[in-house]
Amino acid sequence: MNFTSYFTIPKHFKILNMIRKSSKGGVFIAWDENINKLVLLKEATKNAQMTLSGRDSVLSLYEEINLLKGMNREGYSFIPKYINAFWVNNSLFLEESYIPGKTLDEIIRNDLKERKQVMSNFKNILLIIHKLHKFDDYIIHDISPANIIFYNKRFYLIDFESFSKSEVKVSTLYGTRGFFDNDYDMNDQTIDYFALARVYYFLRNAKEYRQLSEKRQSFQLTDSEIQKNLWFKKCMNHSYKNDEDWLVGYEKYVGIKQ
Repeated sequence: MNFTSYFTIPKHFKILNMIRKSSKGGVFIAWDENINKLVLLKEATKNAQMTLSGRDSVLSLYEEINLLKGMNREGYSFIPKYINAFWVNNSLFLEESYIPGKTLDEIIRNDLKERKQVMSNFKNILLIIHKLHKFDDYIIHDISPANIIFYNKRFYLIDFESFSKSEVKVSTLYGTRGFFDNDYDMNDQTIDYFALARVYYFLRNAKEYRQLSEKRQSFQLTDSEIQKNLWFKKCMNHSYKNDEDWLVGYEKYVGIKQ
């Protein structure tokens, strides 16, 4: 991890907003005077959030940096662009392009009018996931409304901390509550099918999404119409064997009915 090291945040950054901050690091919106652009700064602190395998938040961010660089070389327009990485004392920082727009979390939680636009364009996010699955056989793992931005009728993925190779054994399988199947222990791409089907469900049921964030205990999906939908059921049961069948199933059982 041979990056330039500083004692404090370099002076050419003007921090405008702190999105979140915790013991493992933080996320900040900043103005970079060197390039005259809004950027996103992601911070990871050494030895924070250690897994059983000894993987901490710094290693996770370092892997995200390398992944972002690789995907940028592929010319993908639906992810942030890598700009720089540097150390500030014991924290590693990733500087990436800032993507405007609202997260699906904001859109669903506030029941905004964009919710209908998101649903009518939903197949496009499936196609993005398909491209990423083909990119070196990756699994996204942590697909949730907070990690997807919708802007000008386009989707963007903004978090790559949890990526892993398909079928590679990982010490911990995890995701965002409500979008991860606790009863499924295989590391395969059906994890992403499950998560995106849940995103679609909560787009249709904004009130339940708000209740999900409020309840710490288990919750039940109550929309019986969606639960009877064959595409949704197969995603929930991890029944699709590949992206092609998953995409065809969406078009057949969901896309036509919207």
